[in-house]
Amino acid sequence: METIQSILSSDTFPWLSAILLGLLTAINPCQLAMNLMAIGYIAKETPKHAFKYSLVYALGRICVYTILGITLIYILHQGATILPIQNFLGNYGELLLSPVLIVVGSVILIHGLGHDHSLTEGDNCHHHTKPKAKGIYGAFLLGVLFALAFCPETAIFYFGMLIPLSFESTIGYTLPLIYAVITALPVLFFAGIIAYGTDKSTKYINKIQKIQKWLTAIVGALFIIMGIWLLIENIL
Repeated sequence: METIQSILSSDTFPWLSAILLGLLTAINPCQLAMNLMAIGYIAKETPKHAFKYSLVYALGRICVYTILGITLIYILHQGATILPIQNFLGNYGELLLSPVLIVVGSVILIHGLGHDHSLTEGDNCHHHTKPKAKGIYGAFLLGVLFALAFCPETAIFYFGMLIPLSFESTIGYTLPLIYAVITALPVLFFAGIIAYGTDKSTKYINKIQKIQKWLTAIVGALFIIMGIWLLIENIL
Protein backbone atom coordinates (compact mmCIF):
# COMPACT_ATOMS: atom_id res chain seq x y z
CA MET A 1 0.00 0.00 0.00
CA GLU A 2 2.85 2.38 0.83
CA THR A 3 4.43 1.59 -2.54
CA ILE A 4 1.24 2.58 -4.35
CA GLN A 5 0.95 5.79 -2.34
CA SER A 6 4.56 6.70 -3.10
CA ILE A 7 3.99 6.15 -6.82
CA LEU A 8 0.82 8.24 -6.79
CA SER A 9 2.57 11.12 -5.05
CA SER A 10 5.75 10.91 -7.11
CA ASP A 11 6.47 13.19 -10.05
CA THR A 12 9.32 10.98 -11.30
CA PHE A 13 7.01 8.80 -13.39
CA PRO A 14 3.84 10.89 -13.78
CA TRP A 15 2.45 8.64 -16.51
CA LEU A 16 2.56 5.69 -14.10
CA SER A 17 0.69 7.73 -11.51
CA ALA A 18 -1.93 8.60 -14.14
CA ILE A 19 -2.32 4.90 -14.97
CA LEU A 20 -2.77 3.93 -11.32
CA LEU A 21 -5.29 6.72 -10.75
CA GLY A 22 -7.16 5.57 -13.84
CA LEU A 23 -7.24 2.01 -12.52
CA LEU A 24 -8.47 3.17 -9.12
CA THR A 25 -11.25 5.10 -10.84
CA ALA A 26 -12.09 2.18 -13.14
CA ILE A 27 -12.58 -0.27 -10.26
CA ASN A 28 -14.50 2.18 -8.11
CA PRO A 29 -17.86 0.50 -7.30
CA CYS A 30 -19.81 3.62 -8.27
CA GLN A 31 -18.12 3.83 -11.67
CA LEU A 32 -18.41 0.08 -12.27
CA ALA A 33 -22.14 0.20 -11.59
CA MET A 34 -22.61 3.10 -14.01
CA ASN A 35 -20.53 1.44 -16.72
CA LEU A 36 -22.36 -1.87 -16.42
CA MET A 37 -25.69 -0.10 -16.61
CA ALA A 38 -24.58 1.89 -19.65
CA ILE A 39 -23.31 -1.22 -21.44
CA GLY A 40 -26.59 -2.97 -20.67
CA TYR A 41 -28.46 -0.09 -22.28
CA ILE A 42 -26.17 -0.08 -25.30
CA ALA A 43 -26.33 -3.86 -25.76
CA LYS A 44 -30.11 -4.00 -25.72
CA GLU A 45 -30.40 -1.44 -28.54
CA THR A 46 -28.64 -3.50 -31.22
CA PRO A 47 -26.73 -6.53 -29.91
CA LYS A 48 -24.78 -6.94 -33.15
CA HIS A 49 -23.23 -3.48 -32.76
CA ALA A 50 -22.87 -3.53 -28.98
CA PHE A 51 -19.08 -3.33 -29.10
CA LYS A 52 -19.08 -0.43 -31.57
CA TYR A 53 -21.58 1.53 -29.50
CA SER A 54 -19.57 0.77 -26.36
CA LEU A 55 -16.49 2.22 -28.04
CA VAL A 56 -18.46 5.41 -28.71
CA TYR A 57 -19.62 5.47 -25.07
CA ALA A 58 -16.00 5.05 -23.94
CA LEU A 59 -14.97 7.82 -26.34
CA GLY A 60 -17.48 10.15 -24.70
CA ARG A 61 -15.91 9.49 -21.31
CA ILE A 62 -12.39 9.90 -22.69
CA CYS A 63 -13.27 13.23 -24.31
CA VAL A 64 -14.69 14.62 -21.07
CA TYR A 65 -11.75 13.60 -18.89
CA THR A 66 -9.22 14.78 -21.47
CA ILE A 67 -10.78 18.11 -22.44
CA LEU A 68 -11.71 18.96 -18.86
CA GLY A 69 -8.21 18.06 -17.69
CA ILE A 70 -6.44 20.14 -20.34
CA THR A 71 -8.73 23.08 -19.58
CA LEU A 72 -8.09 22.88 -15.84
CA ILE A 73 -4.32 22.58 -16.31
CA TYR A 74 -4.39 25.69 -18.47
CA ILE A 75 -6.45 27.53 -15.84
CA LEU A 76 -3.98 26.51 -13.14
CA HIS A 77 -1.10 27.84 -15.21
CA GLN A 78 -2.93 31.17 -15.25
CA GLY A 79 -2.83 31.22 -11.44
CA ALA A 80 -6.42 30.15 -10.71
CA THR A 81 -7.65 27.40 -8.38
CA ILE A 82 -9.85 24.38 -9.19
CA LEU A 83 -10.99 23.73 -5.62
CA PRO A 84 -14.49 25.19 -6.18
CA ILE A 85 -14.97 22.95 -9.24
CA GLN A 86 -13.73 19.91 -7.34
CA ASN A 87 -16.05 20.60 -4.43
CA PHE A 88 -19.06 21.30 -6.65
CA LEU A 89 -18.77 18.17 -8.82
CA GLY A 90 -17.73 16.01 -5.88
CA ASN A 91 -20.71 17.13 -3.81
CA TYR A 92 -23.39 17.63 -6.46
CA GLY A 93 -22.31 15.65 -9.54
CA GLU A 94 -24.30 12.55 -8.60
CA LEU A 95 -27.24 14.66 -7.41
CA LEU A 96 -27.44 16.43 -10.78
CA LEU A 97 -27.18 13.14 -12.64
CA SER A 98 -30.00 11.45 -10.71
CA PRO A 99 -32.96 13.29 -12.36
CA VAL A 100 -31.37 12.72 -15.78
CA LEU A 101 -31.21 8.97 -15.09
CA ILE A 102 -34.81 8.92 -13.88
CA VAL A 103 -36.11 10.76 -16.95
CA VAL A 104 -34.05 8.70 -19.40
CA GLY A 105 -35.03 5.49 -17.62
CA SER A 106 -38.72 6.43 -17.79
CA VAL A 107 -38.49 7.08 -21.54
CA ILE A 108 -36.70 3.76 -22.09
CA LEU A 109 -39.24 1.92 -19.94
CA ILE A 110 -42.24 3.40 -21.74
CA HIS A 111 -40.64 2.73 -25.13
CA GLY A 112 -39.80 -0.84 -24.20
CA LEU A 113 -43.27 -1.73 -22.95
CA GLY A 114 -45.08 0.15 -25.68
CA HIS A 115 -43.36 -1.21 -28.79
CA ASP A 116 -42.80 -4.62 -30.28
CA HIS A 117 -39.11 -5.05 -31.05
CA SER A 118 -39.39 -8.46 -32.67
CA LEU A 119 -38.22 -8.59 -36.28
CA THR A 120 -38.42 -10.99 -39.13
CA GLU A 121 -35.20 -12.46 -40.45
CA GLY A 122 -35.22 -10.14 -43.45
CA ASP A 123 -35.95 -7.11 -41.33
CA ASN A 124 -33.19 -8.18 -38.97
CA CYS A 125 -30.57 -8.15 -41.69
CA HIS A 126 -31.72 -4.77 -42.94
CA HIS A 127 -32.00 -3.33 -39.47
CA HIS A 128 -28.45 -4.28 -38.56
CA THR A 129 -26.79 -3.16 -41.77
CA LYS A 130 -25.27 -0.25 -39.87
CA PRO A 131 -25.71 1.30 -36.43
CA LYS A 132 -28.40 3.92 -36.02
CA ALA A 133 -27.07 7.45 -35.80
CA LYS A 134 -29.35 8.04 -32.84
CA GLY A 135 -27.72 5.13 -31.06
CA ILE A 136 -24.23 6.42 -31.73
CA TYR A 137 -25.05 9.93 -30.54
CA GLY A 138 -26.92 8.52 -27.56
CA ALA A 139 -23.99 6.32 -26.56
CA PHE A 140 -21.58 9.25 -26.80
CA LEU A 141 -23.88 11.52 -24.76
CA LEU A 142 -24.27 8.78 -22.15
CA GLY A 143 -20.49 8.59 -21.85
CA VAL A 144 -20.29 12.36 -21.41
CA LEU A 145 -22.99 12.43 -18.72
CA PHE A 146 -21.59 9.52 -16.74
CA ALA A 147 -18.06 10.93 -16.88
CA LEU A 148 -19.31 14.21 -15.39
CA ALA A 149 -20.99 12.34 -12.52
CA PHE A 150 -17.95 12.32 -10.25
CA CYS A 151 -18.34 10.13 -7.20
CA PRO A 152 -16.62 11.59 -4.10
CA GLU A 153 -13.69 9.18 -4.45
CA THR A 154 -13.20 9.74 -8.17
CA ALA A 155 -13.42 13.51 -7.66
CA ILE A 156 -10.46 13.21 -5.27
CA PHE A 157 -8.53 11.03 -7.74
CA TYR A 158 -9.15 13.42 -10.62
CA PHE A 159 -9.20 16.92 -9.14
CA GLY A 160 -7.15 16.31 -6.02
CA MET A 161 -4.39 14.10 -7.46
CA LEU A 162 -4.33 13.89 -11.26
CA ILE A 163 -4.76 17.58 -12.04
CA PRO A 164 -2.16 18.86 -9.54
CA LEU A 165 0.24 16.18 -10.78
CA SER A 166 -0.42 17.23 -14.37
CA PHE A 167 0.14 20.88 -13.47
CA GLU A 168 3.60 20.13 -12.09
CA SER A 169 4.68 17.67 -14.78
CA THR A 170 6.43 18.55 -18.03
CA ILE A 171 4.12 16.09 -19.82
CA GLY A 172 1.11 17.27 -17.84
CA TYR A 173 -1.21 17.85 -20.79
CA THR A 174 -0.96 14.17 -21.79
CA LEU A 175 -1.79 12.76 -18.36
CA PRO A 176 -5.58 13.34 -18.50
CA LEU A 177 -5.67 11.38 -21.77
CA ILE A 178 -3.72 8.48 -20.23
CA TYR A 179 -6.03 8.53 -17.22
CA ALA A 180 -9.13 8.65 -19.43
CA VAL A 181 -8.07 5.68 -21.58
CA ILE A 182 -7.35 3.55 -18.50
CA THR A 183 -10.76 4.35 -16.98
CA ALA A 184 -12.37 3.05 -20.18
CA LEU A 185 -10.78 -0.41 -19.94
CA PRO A 186 -13.66 -2.03 -17.97
CA VAL A 187 -16.10 -0.73 -20.60
CA LEU A 188 -14.09 -2.32 -23.40
CA PHE A 189 -13.70 -5.54 -21.42
CA PHE A 190 -17.41 -6.02 -20.75
CA ALA A 191 -18.32 -4.85 -24.24
CA GLY A 192 -15.91 -7.41 -25.69
CA ILE A 193 -17.63 -10.17 -23.74
CA ILE A 194 -21.01 -9.02 -25.04
CA ALA A 195 -19.71 -8.71 -28.61
CA TYR A 196 -18.21 -12.21 -28.49
CA GLY A 197 -21.44 -13.69 -27.25
CA THR A 198 -23.75 -11.84 -29.63
CA ASP A 199 -21.66 -12.03 -32.79
CA LYS A 200 -20.92 -15.71 -32.30
CA SER A 201 -24.28 -16.77 -33.59
CA THR A 202 -27.02 -15.08 -35.62
CA LYS A 203 -29.46 -17.44 -33.96
CA TYR A 204 -28.44 -16.06 -30.58
CA ILE A 205 -29.02 -12.51 -31.82
CA ASN A 206 -32.52 -13.43 -32.99
CA LYS A 207 -33.29 -14.89 -29.57
CA ILE A 208 -32.08 -11.67 -27.95
CA GLN A 209 -34.41 -9.67 -30.18
CA LYS A 210 -37.41 -11.79 -29.20
CA ILE A 211 -36.98 -10.78 -25.58
CA GLN A 212 -35.70 -7.28 -26.36
CA LYS A 213 -38.96 -5.71 -25.24
CA TRP A 214 -38.42 -6.98 -21.72
CA LEU A 215 -34.69 -6.30 -21.79
CA THR A 216 -35.49 -2.69 -22.67
CA ALA A 217 -37.94 -2.46 -19.79
CA ILE A 218 -35.40 -3.95 -17.37
CA VAL A 219 -32.67 -1.54 -18.45
CA GLY A 220 -35.08 1.39 -18.12
CA ALA A 221 -36.01 0.23 -14.63
CA LEU A 222 -32.31 -0.01 -13.71
CA PHE A 223 -31.78 3.57 -14.86
CA ILE A 224 -34.67 4.73 -12.67
CA ILE A 225 -33.44 2.72 -9.69
CA MET A 226 -29.91 4.09 -10.07
CA GLY A 227 -31.29 7.63 -10.31
CA ILE A 228 -33.43 7.20 -7.19
CA TRP A 229 -30.52 5.57 -5.35
CA LEU A 230 -28.17 8.46 -6.18
CA LEU A 231 -30.87 10.95 -5.17
CA ILE A 232 -31.49 9.29 -1.80
CA GLU A 233 -27.77 8.78 -1.14
CA ASN A 234 -27.01 12.46 -1.70
CA ILE A 235 -30.03 13.85 0.17
CA LEU A 236 -29.97 11.69 3.30
